Amino acid sequence: MKPLLIAITVILVAAPVALAAKFRGETSQERRAVVQTNADDEPTRITIRWRARCEEGHLSDDTTFLEPFRESTNTFVRDGGRYTTTVTDDRGREYEVSAKARVRAHLESEDEWRGRFRLLSAKVRRNGDLVTECSTRRIRWSANL
Repeated sequence: MKPLLIAITVILVAAPVALAAKFRGETSQERRAVVQTNADDEPTRITIRWRARCEEGHLSDDTTFLEPFRESTNTFVRDGGRYTTTVTDDRGREYEVSAKARVRAHLESEDEWRGRFRLLSAKVRRNGDLVTECSTRRIRWSANL
């Protein structure tokens, strides 16, 4: 009985375990891009760091898209929508940002995701007053294992 138990234990320990993967890369703005997949190789999270031109200055932040995505397969993702976040400037002042963004991603090879991101609009408010509006052009990105 003991040899059988030991054999089963060895098989279970040595069996390959499917793990989630994290693909890391950068955007055409030389900023971070990350795609995270689950054990079934389905994308679960896409994070893009960006910098946008505003009417006054620039705004930098990141946008994270989580499943369920608008469209999704093991090799393709399309998502987008509105969200609200808070950012802090270098002097410690907080601003509320209401943004609309979209992302597309496709599996280029077994170890590389590629895609496009765009911040369509971001309204930056402080104490309820509109400070500035921002947007980006199309940002290309890639991420590797």
